Amino acid sequence: MKWKQRVAVVLTVGLLLTACEKKTEKWDADTEEKYLTEMAETATNPVETKEKLDAKITQMSKTGVMHGVDAYLYGLNEKAMELNEKVKPYVDELNKLGIVSLSNEWKTGVEDASDGLSALLKEASEHSLVLFRTESLTMFSPDFVGVAEEYKSGMDVSMYEFMLFTGEEQTKHYFNAESNVLDLDIVAERIKKLDRLLEKHKGTQMEESLHISRSFYATLYFGQNSNALLEGDKVSGYAMSHYEKTMKEDLSIQETLKGYVQLLKENGLKYDAPDVLIYLSEAGLVESQTYDEEAIEKETEKK
Repeated sequence: MKWKQRVAVVLTVGLLLTACEKKTEKWDADTEEKYLTEMAETATNPVETKEKLDAKITQMSKTGVMHGVDAYLYGLNEKAMELNEKVKPYVDELNKLGIVSLSNEWKTGVEDASDGLSALLKEASEHSLVLFRTESLTMFSPDFVGVAEEYKSGMDVSMYEFMLFTGEEQTKHYFNAESNVLDLDIVAERIKKLDRLLEKHKGTQMEESLHISRSFYATLYFGQNSNALLEGDKVSGYAMSHYEKTMKEDLSIQETLKGYVQLLKENGLKYDAPDVLIYLSEAGLVESQTYDEEAIEKETEKK
């Protein structure tokens, strides 16, 4: 398992006194690494992983807590995938009952739910999962915000804020698969937020994860991960209008966007024009393998 690098512990006075009476356990970097390895080996069981994390949280380094939380999130994700299969037969019932989340309101709807659905939602709630629903999607995922708040005091602030950002992604989706609509306002806003987080957390252990997320949204904004911004073989009017608006804003992709829009206009708005693809490739916004470089070179030579 790859740790993705993603804890408020309240100790009563009685627990503190008890701990002081016990023989101090040796805890060093080697001990921590061994303990985290054991956690990773059982990470598919989130309950067991959480118990191990909570048992040693006060002795762990911030890096150790980050890895421990990440192992816990991995287990929650595994549980979410399991329940995502189980929930499929209950989608119509969820619609009928109007259940759209696992917040406190859901309990009212569950009173009228079938035993199977009630048990499923109860299991999800007990495993710190949230329910995400759109017109075309019903799925569970780890409660990143809840976990971040629970372990906030033990983890690095960069991981805490990245998890809050991930939680925002859960509550407001940028794409509607049923209507094939990509909300560029949401995508642009996330690029802005990630730019701020990258500036704030430069050099931290979460910098790489932040860069990966920013790259994803930037690539999405330039229409490279979806055909939702196309009309035939051309970039849509909606996208072009949004690009024109964004070029006037203070956004990190502003200059790259200006060059992209200029090339689109020069090539009849064709998203796969050789000049356009080369420009995006050089900007790191499209993989070179996704187009025939030899064919592009021949097309370019003709000009």
